[in-house]
This record gives sequence, C-alpha cells and structure tokens, in this order.
Amino acid sequence: MQESKKILIVEDSGPIRESLSELLQLRGFNVITAENGLKAIGVLNSFTPDLILSDIMMPVMDGYQLLEKLRSSKETELIPLIFVTAKVNFNDKIKGLELGADDYIVKPFEYRELELKIQNLLGSRERLIKSITTISKSDITIKSQGFLFVKQLEFFMNSKLKDANLQISDLSGLMGMSDSTLHRKVKRYLNITPNQFINEFRLNKAQAMLQLNYASIADVAEKTGFASNAYFSTSYKNHFGYSPKNEKQVF
Repeated sequence: MQESKKILIVEDSGPIRESLSELLQLRGFNVITAENGLKAIGVLNSFTPDLILSDIMMPVMDGYQLLEKLRSSKETELIPLIFVTAKVNFNDKIKGLELGADDYIVKPFEYRELELKIQNLLGSRERLIKSITTISKSDITIKSQGFLFVKQLEFFMNSKLKDANLQISDLSGLMGMSDSTLHRKVKRYLNITPNQFINEFRLNKAQAMLQLNYASIADVAEKTGFASNAYFSTSYKNHFGYSPKNEKQVF
C-alpha cells in the first residue's frame, strides 16, 4: 500500500486551517498544521512534508520569510510550496518565484482546483527527482541548480498552458535565455528536448484534470493547449497507452 503523502498547512486563520486540514485528510493525505511561519519551522524539526501550503500574510513570520528559511536550508530547500493567499498580483508572483515558490492559489478557491495543483506538483516533483538524481550524487550544486531551473520553467509553462501556439522561443524569452541555452539546460537536467518537455507537461496536466473529473475531455484539451480534440486524444494515447476516455477506468 502506498504511503500517504504528507502536507504541512501554514495558515493563521483557524477556520481556514481546520477546513483545509479536514478536506485533505478526507482525500488520504497525512496533514499537520501551523499558525505562522515560525511555528512551521518548529514543526519541520520532527515532520518532513512532501508539500507545504502556506498563507503569505501572517503574524510573527510571514510566508515570504518562511520560504526564505526553507530555501536556505539543505534539509528543506527542495520541499515544494504552494502559496494559498488573497494577496496576489504579478509582482507578488514574481517575488514568490524568485524566492522559490512553486505555485499560487487565490482565496476564495474551489477545492478541486487546489487538489489539482497539489496532485500536479507532487507528480511533477517525483518526475523531477527521478531525472535530477541521474546527476552525480556528489554534485549537490548542479542538483540544486537543476531544481531551480525546472521549477522556473514549470512556472512559466503554467502561465502559458492554454496557448496552443506556444513556441520554444516564447519559453526561452520568459526564462531570459537563448533558445540554444534553454535546449542545453532542458537536455542536461531532464534528458529530453524542450518540445518533449512542453508536450509531456501538457499531458501530465491533462491526466491530473481527468483523474479529478475537473472538466470534459474537450475542455481539458483546450485548457492544456491542444489545438484539436483529435490531436489531444492521439497524443494522450501515444504517451499513456490508453485514450482520455479510459482515464477514469485506469485510475
């Protein structure tokens, strides 16, 4: 039996903290909570979560300060973090990304949306760990650089997910590098090409949406940037070995 994924919720509002905890426990997660960043740091001395959900605006230690602490420690630097907050604009997102946040969800939100983000992030982190661990175990610096690079790439890919006309040059521009540098880094850290990364990223997002009954197959295809349902179905079957309509039966 697969071990339950562990989630740390950091939220100063008692009702929100408790409701999130109850919902996630009902979905099979092992949950522990903290009311601010400082309490969360204390929790991490005895509990290593697979993912952290954190508010930004909190007393004593806010979400940004917590994130800085996490990313400055070898023990916690790679734990994925989603900001669950009412405070979000482009500058906030960029600040969070620069500090090492993995995603945002804005209050109020649909629980299915949060669950989708959690499942996507846990899945992508597992795949990333498998890829990065092919790098020499002694080269910790390269591993850390690889995690940061792929997290940034995933962040910008999320922002362009619905764009069926997305080009490699669009991603390299967002990442602030040339096409050739992007290609070299994706190949180095993930051992695939940028085009393969884009396709696999879309398909993994689509799979998570279908497994959570997020939307119809046609809607999922549109939301993940596929130009047509036929192309989506063909790509899905080639990648996973079965068609989108069979996803629930497989899951």
